[in-house]
Amino acid sequence: MSHVDWDDPPTPQTAGQAERAQRQAHRARRQAYADQLNAELDEWIDMLQSILVRGLGRRAAIDLARRRLTPRARPLDLGQAARPLPSPAWVDFAPARPGWVESLVGGERRYAERLASARTRFADAQRAHARAEEQRRAYVEQRRKDHNAKVQRMEAEVAEANADLDQWIEGVEHRRRDAVERYLAEVLRAVPLPKDFPRRG
Repeated sequence: MSHVDWDDPPTPQTAGQAERAQRQAHRARRQAYADQLNAELDEWIDMLQSILVRGLGRRAAIDLARRRLTPRARPLDLGQAARPLPSPAWVDFAPARPGWVESLVGGERRYAERLASARTRFADAQRAHARAEEQRRAYVEQRRKDHNAKVQRMEAEVAEANADLDQWIEGVEHRRRDAVERYLAEVLRAVPLPKDFPRRG
C-alpha cells in the first residue's frame, strides 16, 4: 500500500485530466462571476421596486404656479444715522451770572468776557453740528439710493423669473416639446431616489 500525502493537492496524471481540470476551474470562475452579477442585479431590482413603491405613494404632478417668486427686500436699516444729530444747546455754553457779591468786585466785566467766549464756542459748535448733519444727510441719501437700486434689481430679477415661469406653464398647457420635457425632468428630479442611483441616462 502506498503512502498518500494529504497536504499536497492531487496532480493530474494525464494531459486530458489536466485539460479537464482547467475547464472545470474556468467554469467555476465564470459561475462565480455570473453569481456576483446576479447578486448585483438582484440588488438593483430590489432598489427599483422600492422606488416604484415609494413613487406610487406620492403625487407626481408638480404645481408650477407655486414656484412664482415674490420680491422680499429687507427694509433699509440706517441705525443711528436715521435720527438727526442733536443741536448744540445754549444752556450748555452759557456762563453763570455773577452773584451780588461778585458783581461788587468786578464780576460783571468777567461775566461779559465769559459770555463773549461762550458765544464764540457756541457758534463754533453750531457750525460743526451743521457740517456733521450735512454729512449724515448725504450718507442717508446715498444709502437710500443704493437700497432702492438693489430693490429695483431684485424686482427685475423676480419679474424675469416669473415671466420665464409663465412661458413654461403656457408651454406645458400647449404641449410644447421643450416645456413638457423640462416639466418631466422636474418630475423625475423630485422622485425620491437612493443616493447612488444614476439620474442621467
